Parts: sequence; C-alpha cells; structure tokens
Amino acid sequence: MPFDWMTVPHAPAAAALREQTERALRERARLLHRLGYDARYAADRCRRDLAWEFELTPPAPLDDDAVDAIIEGVFGVKPTRAEAKQPAKRRRAKKGA
Repeated sequence: MPFDWMTVPHAPAAAALREQTERALRERARLLHRLGYDARYAADRCRRDLAWEFELTPPAPLDDDAVDAIIEGVFGVKPTRAEAKQPAKRRRAKKGA
C-alpha cells in the first residue's frame, strides 16, 4: 500500500534546470541593476556567465532571447546586443629605433 508522502510530484529535470537558471539570472540581473550597470552590460554579462556555466555540458537551457526577456523584465528596457569587437591592430616598431 503506497503512502502519499512516498511519491512526491516534482517537475522534470529539464524544466527544473530551466527554472533554476532563470531564477539565478534574474537575481544576477537585479544585482547588476542595483549596482548601477546598464541593460546592455547586464545582458552581456549574463550571457557570458551562462556560457561559462554550461561550457562543459552544452546546451544551455536558455537562449539569447530568453536572457533578453529576463533583462527586459528587470530593467524595463530591451537590451541592445553588443557588437562583436574587432581585434586591435598591431603597431609595427619603427626601424632603427
């Protein structure tokens, strides 16, 4: 005879991981907002943190659009995507110097 407390209903692992990741990113975005950072920086930082966290076990449970939605909910504005930075040009040393 099974008892009610022996079977605990819970969310599937993928849904629980997504929910936990959303909660963690929302907390991180709120912290960055309180520290005075803008939405673009917060979105970039959250994306980099998410990529680092799941670099060994891809794929990450959230995509860029989900991160933008979280940032928009915290900051009240949709973040702009950071443009890819070009590597700095190397200067050649002057001959004879």
